[in-house]
Amino acid sequence: MPETKSVLKARRRQRLDGWLSANGLRLDEYPFWTTAQRDAEGAEFARLDDLYEVEKDALASELLAMSDAAREAFFEQVGWVPQGATAQEQVDDYLARA
Repeated sequence: MPETKSVLKARRRQRLDGWLSANGLRLDEYPFWTTAQRDAEGAEFARLDDLYEVEKDALASELLAMSDAAREAFFEQVGWVPQGATAQEQVDDYLARA
């Protein structure tokens, strides 16, 4: 069974939290960060977001490669009711709105 979109989102968040911790930064102190710290965090988040998009594209490929029955079981397992008549429309809907 492929990973879910929520797992990909959580992984992106964990990676950012790890980066923040490694750099001695806390989001609740964001108003007190220097411009350099804010710029570095923004660049790291952009990098992690790009990685998330790559992982999301891989998830889309996995879902589209599944049989209709397997894809339907995946959506049922994650509690998603996809919109769309075709597999591509359903996967696009899941990735856009989940």
